[in-house]
Amino acid sequence: MNDEAGWPGPPIATDHIGTQMVSWDSGHERELLVDVEGWPLAVAVMIATDGERICLVHNKNRDQWELPGGEIEPGESPKEAAVREFAEEAGGSMRDARFVGVRRLRLASGLEVRCALFTGAVVATRELVPNAEIAGVAWISIDDASALGRVSDLDLTLLRRVLRLR
Repeated sequence: MNDEAGWPGPPIATDHIGTQMVSWDSGHERELLVDVEGWPLAVAVMIATDGERICLVHNKNRDQWELPGGEIEPGESPKEAAVREFAEEAGGSMRDARFVGVRRLRLASGLEVRCALFTGAVVATRELVPNAEIAGVAWISIDDASALGRVSDLDLTLLRRVLRLR
């Protein structure tokens, strides 16, 4: 059942800046990574794992720890974007990145976007020099993530769902 704005119900999670995760779909990549009217596939995120630890980056602009990810550039596949964003934000390289699903987000501005999620094992990392966007990188278990301080509720909710599926 949809609400008056066409949403499939109450948000699954909302972060401290007002971004809402309104749905999560896992399934076949070719079915989910298609254009959906009104919901551009604009962002790709990487759930990077090293054994039982996951990678979180501290985003200076949102003042929170979150999964590495960002905008998909023209001519780039969602998977390429997720791998590139992980390299840029966390200083790592991946092997066997695989599609895990798509989440729909409604930003505080009202903009609606879809976000492709990938996961993969880390091959190598390098020390990240903090930059204008990222203040730090942490490799931590999901159970210990709250020790970092403010962690994206959207990403914690997503991680619990995805890691439960493994």
